[in-house]
Parts: sequence; C-alpha cells; structure tokens
Amino acid sequence: MNHSNLAHIKSSKFSEQSEETTMNITLREAIIQRVTDKNDDELTGIIEDSVGGAEQVLPGLGVLFEIIWQHSEKSAQSQMVTALKEHLA
Repeated sequence: MNHSNLAHIKSSKFSEQSEETTMNITLREAIIQRVTDKNDDELTGIIEDSVGGAEQVLPGLGVLFEIIWQHSEKSAQSQMVTALKEHLA
C-alpha cells in the first residue's frame, strides 16, 4: 500500500436528500479529531493505552508525536533524540 492510500479513510456514510455522500477525511485529521478537547488525564490515558499496544495504533502515536515535535523547543527535540538513541543502543 502506498502512503496516499493510507492517508485517507472513509468515514461515516450518510444520506442527504436521497443522495448517498461519503465523507473522506485523512487519517491524521481523524486522529486529531479523536483527541481534540481531551483533558490531560484523557490524553495521558490514550498515550499509555497505545504504547506497546497493537500495531494499528502506531499511526495514531505517530500523529501525536508529530504534534509534540512540531511544538517543542530545539532543546526538547534534542532530549527526545538523545533518549531515543540511548534506548536503541
């Protein structure tokens, strides 16, 4: 499967004025929608339940990590890279 196939998921089908319409959202958008407006405890629970879990949760963790990375200072990014490097050795 290529990346573009994985990037889109079909969401709920609904009927509007006798016409069937399919709403397409990206996987990234679906994951972000799932965690939007969660409080700290809920976000922590989502992350803790996902870490070490089934492989299907890995894209979600990737999206969450992407958000963390994009909004982290360079020093925090460096710490994350160092931690990763130490645990891969």
